[in-house]
Amino acid sequence: MKTNYHILLAMVLAISSMGCKSISAPVRPSSSALAQRAVQFSPPPGKAAIYVIRPAQLVAAAQPMDVQLDNVRFGSVPPLAYLYGEVDPSEHCLVFTMRVGPSGTREYKFTVEAGRCYFFDVAVRVGGFRIKAIDEAEGRKLVQKYELSGDNRFERLLKNEDGP
Repeated sequence: MKTNYHILLAMVLAISSMGCKSISAPVRPSSSALAQRAVQFSPPPGKAAIYVIRPAQLVAAAQPMDVQLDNVRFGSVPPLAYLYGEVDPSEHCLVFTMRVGPSGTREYKFTVEAGRCYFFDVAVRVGGFRIKAIDEAEGRKLVQKYELSGDNRFERLLKNEDGP
């Protein structure tokens, strides 16, 4: 009887993990110019680079997370993706919300210095969000592993720099 229970449990876990992969939110492609800039890990002079990374997860896997930076929409980030932006050195605030699922928002305040890269790992948990700053070595590994979200205000700003 115990063996049947283990087989049933293994089948349920296998089926549920396949389903979660198939319903994960698609990543809208970013421009190659912004993606190349992001993986250089070298912000322009007088700026700092910010990376908001969303790892794989089961909770809210089909929902992108909306992110604001300094009260302006930064973009949305589904699991297995990240947002990239360049900011002036000073204090900044990230605000995270979900379209469906955990109610409310979560703020994260931080200060940046010019010439540095800052990486934030954000995940949806039952009842809310988890946000943590991660070190540069871990952040670089995740950025190289995941895809840059094309729903990114810095994508539009880069196009404006390059002209129409």
